[in-house]
Amino acid sequence: MLRDASIVIHNPKIAIGGIVRIIDSASSAGFLIFLPIYFTSSSVGFTLTQWLQLLGAMSLSNAIWNLLWGILGDRVGWRNTVIWFGGVGCALSLLLIYYVPTLFGPTYFFTLIAMICYGIMLAAYTPLSALMPSIAPENKGGAMAILNLGAGLAAFVGPALVAIFASSIQVVGLIWLFAILHVIGAIMTHFLKLPAEIQQQAREIAPSSTILTVKEKVDSL
Repeated sequence: MLRDASIVIHNPKIAIGGIVRIIDSASSAGFLIFLPIYFTSSSVGFTLTQWLQLLGAMSLSNAIWNLLWGILGDRVGWRNTVIWFGGVGCALSLLLIYYVPTLFGPTYFFTLIAMICYGIMLAAYTPLSALMPSIAPENKGGAMAILNLGAGLAAFVGPALVAIFASSIQVVGLIWLFAILHVIGAIMTHFLKLPAEIQQQAREIAPSSTILTVKEKVDSL
């Protein structure tokens, strides 16, 4: 247990991946507290049945695309998938979930599309399960342990953020808060480079530095 926990000290990228995993599910855990009330109140006007249908459609799209992103991630790149579809995609679809019914009223079809898009983009974090152990090949179990810890903490962090900020920033502020967190997660994911990528970059830099050293010696002669 100590060996698995210490991996975040020996390999800071695993700590970054754990934080990204928290951000991944924090929004979905958090908006389940305030969005049902907001959507079914006079502010928007959906019925409880409609909200449950929207939530069910989001969950179904997420389950299906959990499988598809695993395939697409191998082609697009694990890191690129998490950055652009997971981080940026979730941020944009979260804003759509709020602004579509807020600006246009209980437009069920377009809100349904927004919820489905969020479920799809949320599933784009799936490649993290492959990316994390690849970053720490010497301790894959520890990497997965931190990933699972992040998933568990998200169930606490999301509702905690709602409890702390709901009274001050209201629903719109909470939506923007979670959207910004997804963007921050996308930026952090940029630093989750695989060992092979780092070695490749080193090989690309090495020839130019070698040529420069030889040139300096020639000039000195």
